[in-house]
Amino acid sequence: VIQSRSQESALIQDLSERLRADWRWQRLFALRGLSPSVKVGLRLVPVRAHKNASGLVDEEPQPLPGQAPSPSIRLSKGSMYQLEVHNASQSPVWITVLELGPTGSIDVLFPDPKRPGDGLTKPTEKPGLIPLPYVFETTDPLGGWTLKVIATLEQTDFSPLAQQAGTLSPQSVEQRSPAL
Repeated sequence: VIQSRSQESALIQDLSERLRADWRWQRLFALRGLSPSVKVGLRLVPVRAHKNASGLVDEEPQPLPGQAPSPSIRLSKGSMYQLEVHNASQSPVWITVLELGPTGSIDVLFPDPKRPGDGLTKPTEKPGLIPLPYVFETTDPLGGWTLKVIATLEQTDFSPLAQQAGTLSPQSVEQRSPAL
């Protein structure tokens, strides 16, 4: 009986953590702009970049020609891209870019928590690429990834929102992704 109670407790704890993680993911996915005074745009820009033996991009990436602005983009596995941001607000803002994975993962793409000053973005007339070292490469599973940009007037660390992917079967991921 004691073993089954501990198993029951572990099951309740696991289920509770999974429900909280899914709730967090769903809330971030549904997040929409709330302030008329903060206007920030985000776009993925496919680039050509060279990696050195350590796997780091060692030269300035070049945007691929013919990439029209679009709210969604299709990239193949191993494609490289950068983030283009545009702060059309009247004042500087701190931005964070979150990546919501189709399996429930949440990652902070920008800024790197070890480089927190990188998130300050001044108002500009034209969009600009976030420079090195912020070059990304697509990985499996392909499809269903969502990027969210959060802009704040004060520096805020959103890295505590990061979480590992849920343990969904490949069939669950396939069913969840098209619905998004």
